[in-house]
Amino acid sequence: MRDRFDRVVFAMYRLLPEGLTHRVVRTVMPSYTLGVIPFITGGDGRVLLVRQSYRPDRWGAPGGLCSRGEHPGETTVREAREEVGVAIEIVGEPAIAVDPVRHKVQFVTRCRLADGVGPEDATPSSSEIVEVGWFAPEEFPALLSDVEGAWSALRAAERSRPL
Repeated sequence: MRDRFDRVVFAMYRLLPEGLTHRVVRTVMPSYTLGVIPFITGGDGRVLLVRQSYRPDRWGAPGGLCSRGEHPGETTVREAREEVGVAIEIVGEPAIAVDPVRHKVQFVTRCRLADGVGPEDATPSSSEIVEVGWFAPEEFPALLSDVEGAWSALRAAERSRPL
């Protein structure tokens, strides 16, 4: 009985105009937020980490949520500028980290400081950032769980890419 019902529903769905099918999917499927986590490296390979005012017990990375219609690459550059006051460039392809419980998809990138920008230029530039620090990956302090997962996803993606 269920199989027959599904076939009828899919047959009706096929007849809908494309714009309406998009609305139907958006209505019945869970929605996710899209965020960015850039791992910004200095010339010495150290990674910029931040402590946030609302989660000061562990370290994180600059980043945040994409605005409606904003490309994740644009969000990455904007968040670095807003939170730690530096211009950055995205290096390589992103990794994707999905949190199905929180309905969040993270666009995780490795970034470098833009030409003419040094590690000393990174300072808390937002009320949400209370401290910045540069750490070698093997010496990371305790990380927020989502940032730890994002770092693992980025490292796994980098290892799996052909040279």
